[in-house]
Amino acid sequence: MKNISLLILMVVGVLASSCSGSENEKTAQAGVKVKAATIKASSNPKAYDYTGIVQAQKQSTVATRLMGQVEQILVEKGDQVKKGDLLVSIRSNAIVAKEQQVEAGIAEASAAFENVETNFKRIKILYGKESATQKEFDDIKAQYKMVKARLEAAKQRRREVDEMLQYANIRSPYDGIVIDKFVNIGDMASPGMPLLAIEAPGAFEVLSRIPESEMNLWSVDDTATVRISSVQETVKGVITNISPSSKFSGPQYEILIGLIPDEDQASIIRSGMFANVKLHHGTEEVVEVPSELIVKRGQLTGIWMVSPQDKALMRWIRPGRELNGKTEILSGVKSGERYITQHDARLYDGILVEVE
Repeated sequence: MKNISLLILMVVGVLASSCSGSENEKTAQAGVKVKAATIKASSNPKAYDYTGIVQAQKQSTVATRLMGQVEQILVEKGDQVKKGDLLVSIRSNAIVAKEQQVEAGIAEASAAFENVETNFKRIKILYGKESATQKEFDDIKAQYKMVKARLEAAKQRRREVDEMLQYANIRSPYDGIVIDKFVNIGDMASPGMPLLAIEAPGAFEVLSRIPESEMNLWSVDDTATVRISSVQETVKGVITNISPSSKFSGPQYEILIGLIPDEDQASIIRSGMFANVKLHHGTEEVVEVPSELIVKRGQLTGIWMVSPQDKALMRWIRPGRELNGKTEILSGVKSGERYITQHDARLYDGILVEVE
């Protein structure tokens, strides 16, 4: 009796197992319901990416033509200055002494000129009345020209001294901001030595370089998109200058992109910021998929595909740029293949899918 009960339990277990396996097999055969789309190449504007540095469109390095000790520095980095403001003063005792000598020379030449001019006018009248000889008139005329030339020479020397004094008192060439200081009080300045760096705020440009193979793709007034990551801003730009030679920049040509920021962007952009420049020329065939379908596993990037056997397959790809919610696929898929856009159950390689 005991053996009969055991036999009945074994038969029931086998039947239950058989039914369960049949149900799982039906589920597997049915597959996971998914939605899919077909890979298609589309024609998009071809983008070229470059890097560059933001700089002010108007910038100057202030220097002097004199040799002397720096006596005063009236500004610091970050100070705003107006056109004509005194920035640096260089000791100019020698020039001041020379100025005094020139003034004395002008006074002497002026006195001599006034005396000769009076005599010239007097003798000219007498000569007209035939009361002075031709030689007397010629002599005073020559003397008048000489003293007049000496007076003009003395005045010219004063203009030279005034010019030298301008380089002893360095003033701002325009409204701007002091961005760097190269000397301190007591330093010895020499002709051509940089003292300060100034730039005009508000107007910025990007200095970039393009390879010679792409030199002829661009022209002045072409539009550009400039991304400044440090401030998380994308700014409109336009090409303002393309260097005609790469003699001093290696195998690349310098290109300037003038920025057209709005009021908020202009207030946060600064010289020296790193920029990514994007220019468009012509079209290219690209494959793009919605960025939310991209799967990242460690350093690998993939997308769920539907195989010809209607099975889910993780395909590893090489992604390109991402724009407007779509990611470019550079390699890993072909036109005509299907990729999964929506699924309700967890996917794994080889699972059957049913495309709705």
